[in-house]
Amino acid sequence: YGLQRDWWVDERRDPVMATRAAIAFMGDLHKRFGDWRLASAAYNAGGGKINKAIKMYDTRDFWEMSSESYSYLKPETKNYVPKIIAAAILGTYAERYGLLADIEEEHRLSAWDYDSVGVPESTDLQVVSKITGVSVEDLEAMNPALRRGYTPPGVANYPLNVPKGDGERFLAELGKIPDSERTTFVRHTIRKGDTLGGVADRYDVPVAMIQRMNSNCPPLMNLA
Repeated sequence: YGLQRDWWVDERRDPVMATRAAIAFMGDLHKRFGDWRLASAAYNAGGGKINKAIKMYDTRDFWEMSSESYSYLKPETKNYVPKIIAAAILGTYAERYGLLADIEEEHRLSAWDYDSVGVPESTDLQVVSKITGVSVEDLEAMNPALRRGYTPPGVANYPLNVPKGDGERFLAELGKIPDSERTTFVRHTIRKGDTLGGVADRYDVPVAMIQRMNSNCPPLMNLA
């Protein structure tokens, strides 16, 4: 469904991208099964599992195949569909169930509303932080698909979220920064005999920094 996952990004973690993909997936499941209950069950258990349940019990009635007398579907799937229905009811009749009452500020989630700006490849969130005045931690929260604190190499105009209303100024300031300062690491291909200590000496950086930047790293080494 168009979501990229590699060492640099995991777009499943982006709420907008993930929601669009989930909607598309659920829509395809509904086309496949022709029933929202079966589609919801397949979203949880997989389409193959629901197909097998239909054949096994000779029914397309979700409530029948999930009854206590049938054990093929797991309790998680049997309970998943009622939860989806309950969520739909609560969303449709929110006022009836008191869900429109004021929420205390400490329990309120901030709106997912940012300026999305296209930035060059390998842009460091540390650099973005200096321009925007927003902490790296907050920038990571705004851009949960980024796994390494950088936009991915080889991807020009990567859509980066910055605080609402700050996009135009941010791009203007970023344009003033030379490439050599915008990207603060190089990639080192590990060769036979390399050690962290030796690589650290070669590039004059602490071993601890290399370790931090290369947690769960493939056979390419990033260096601050």
